[in-house]
Amino acid sequence: MQLFPIAGSPEKETVDLFVEFAVAAGPVVGTIVRNRYVTITRNGVGDYTYAFTHSANAIIDWSINVEQSSVNIADGVEAIMKARTTGATPSANVIFRRSDSMAAADPAVGAKVVARFTVKRTQD
Repeated sequence: MQLFPIAGSPEKETVDLFVEFAVAAGPVVGTIVRNRYVTITRNGVGDYTYAFTHSANAIIDWSINVEQSSVNIADGVEAIMKARTTGATPSANVIFRRSDSMAAADPAVGAKVVARFTVKRTQD
């Protein structure tokens, strides 16, 4: 019984991809503090795409946390996955929502957004 994939084999592996960034005025994606194979694009109010720089066969798990010192009811504080793609150019489209109305909203300027995605991919 083989417990570990052998280099060059078609076995799959799981990898954690992560990014942390500050929300800047505008609001825009500000300074990226930590990053592992993820780029971020703001598509509109509360609408962000996290694109992965490595191919992925599946997004197995994910979490996105918004860290800010004080919360305004109009801030986007909860993230939901709107869509995801896999294959050669995988990505996750995420919407941040207000806590009161569930309408799309950006996290507050100065907030830190920490995202982690566990993906299943073919070995290089």
